Amino acid sequence: MAGLKSIIRLRKHQLDEKRRVVTQLQLMLDNLKREEQRLIDDLEAEKKHATVDLESGVAFPNYNKKVQEKLKITRAEQVKVEASIDRARAELQDAFKDMKTIEITDRERARREAEAEKLKEDQTMDEIGLEGFRRKDK
Repeated sequence: MAGLKSIIRLRKHQLDEKRRVVTQLQLMLDNLKREEQRLIDDLEAEKKHATVDLESGVAFPNYNKKVQEKLKITRAEQVKVEASIDRARAELQDAFKDMKTIEITDRERARREAEAEKLKEDQTMDEIGLEGFRRKDK
């Protein structure tokens, strides 16, 4: 039984590690989304500025091209991170199922041992009672 307790502790630790990985990946995705929104906001601001300022209007197409490239890279990175999150969540679910299976096995083993101990105790008490009855009956 001590072996299962150690395994459960190990599984809980592994589960915590997998949760941390999912959290870190989610933070990365949030950062990428913020970066994407910042690029879009900057592009909109530059677009407005380009309509007012002739010099900015001339440079805007190059700026727009660079920002579109950065957006493309950021969105591709988001797709990769989302796929990583999905994989990490699947691993987390598997680890959780594994840990719960072991916990249930441990509980069942403890219940069976308690039942066996109670049966043994009941048999001992019955023997004591019978012996007392035999002595009294003689």
